Amino acid sequence: MLISRTDIESFKDVSIHTTDSKLNQFINEAQVFDLRPLLGDEFYFHVVNNPGTYTGLIDRSDFDVNGSTFEHYGLKSVLVEFFWARYTRQGGFNDTPTGNTIKLTDFSTETPKEDKRNEYKLSRQNANDYFELVKKYLDNSGIEYWKGTFCSEVKKGFRISNIK
Repeated sequence: MLISRTDIESFKDVSIHTTDSKLNQFINEAQVFDLRPLLGDEFYFHVVNNPGTYTGLIDRSDFDVNGSTFEHYGLKSVLVEFFWARYTRQGGFNDTPTGNTIKLTDFSTETPKEDKRNEYKLSRQNANDYFELVKKYLDNSGIEYWKGTFCSEVKKGFRISNIK
């Protein structure tokens, strides 16, 4: 995986009680379902299989375009935002022997669905905004496997339907 708990914690506040296995589930989903369509399959798998070759892409870095210096925040920032969207929307669910539950105590209450939806949309928008500068970096870097024609913005919304 291109990001870890430590990377997430440099951007977001994650409970120490959240297990790494739960975080890794959402990291994996963000990489496969959100990042892969942006990079295209060939380039995505090349980055995932050779991360050391792409430190300037994965981490924050500066780059020049026509004599102007730009800074992009790296694929890590993009992935953290996609992770956060998925985690805030679905992370409160816990699988138990009696089914899926949301654990509450006398001192807590569940985040309202509208707030989760708003955070989900905001995080996905942030991820796409971060990716705009990453794409500018890629378009001007001469990286062999990057083919900007594969790039397409990830859908920002989702549809809710009733389960019958």
